[in-house]
Amino acid sequence: MPVDHFCLTCSKTFASVNGLKSHARATRHTANPHFCEDCDVSFSSADAMESVRRSDEDEEGAYCDGCERQFGNKRDLNKHLLASPKHNWCFDCSRDFASENSLSQHQNSLAHKNRNFKCPNCERDFKLMSGLVQHLESRTCGSA
Repeated sequence: MPVDHFCLTCSKTFASVNGLKSHARATRHTANPHFCEDCDVSFSSADAMESVRRSDEDEEGAYCDGCERQFGNKRDLNKHLLASPKHNWCFDCSRDFASENSLSQHQNSLAHKNRNFKCPNCERDFKLMSGLVQHLESRTCGSA
């Protein structure tokens, strides 16, 4: 999922990766490390960047359902999905959203949260502490 080029230290955004790098050097700030210099695109995470990179490696033909257009390979399709104002594409989920706002809400939803809460009894992972608490209170893990 492409995002603005941004500084991790001060959250300032930049029009290009080079602008971000220049800012980071001048201020000793930390630049978002997840970007593709070939495409001048930044990503919110390493997983999002890797998802696009993996699909770029598939050199078979690719089709855009929304535009009913054939592309020579997935790399060209991904460039189209990034550049076309008709698409609000989530590269992690391979889903198109009706609006930029819908995509933003999706990206901030539980669908993209890490499972950081681990049950101490059965090693199941949860995205929210409340999910872990509910799991423990329901005594469904069998080890409680």
